[in-house]
Amino acid sequence: MPALSPLASDKLLRLLRTLCAQPSSIGHPEELAAMADLLAKQVSRLGMTVQLVSTPLAPLVLASRNVPGAATLVLYHHYDCPAPGPWRAWSHEPFALAERDGLLYGRGVALGKGPLAAHLAALETFADEGLDWPCSIVFVIEGAALSCSPGLVEALSAHALLLRRAFWPVPASSIR
Repeated sequence: MPALSPLASDKLLRLLRTLCAQPSSIGHPEELAAMADLLAKQVSRLGMTVQLVSTPLAPLVLASRNVPGAATLVLYHHYDCPAPGPWRAWSHEPFALAERDGLLYGRGVALGKGPLAAHLAALETFADEGLDWPCSIVFVIEGAALSCSPGLVEALSAHALLLRRAFWPVPASSIR
């Protein structure tokens, strides 16, 4: 496989700006539904099959793209974030990406939207370079992680065929 060109920072920043611009605060079902719709459009642009699955608090976005004969990698993300709190506590609009002293700020950037944008940008790079994906990929993107994920187990159980023989990477932060 040819080497990928370096991930363009403007691609990642564009995705981060798009994701941060959509409020998705816990306890705000209209914001969460709008974010799920935005994410469904983003992953469908990658040629993935997308399903929005109803759960008690927010839609679950399931997206998949099969590479015949290849292993399946599951990428779990969440798009819910805490409410921004008092506006005076922010030095900028919380649902806008801001850069100060080489650091990025915005609601959901560090946990949730940032890691998701990185995966989306990487997969866009494959498409831009005309490369095939090395494995099948399933995105599990929920909007209720900060509320203990009610309905997630049931929703994933109902879509077990999508997840069979899948590899779920364990984040290093969860290893003790």
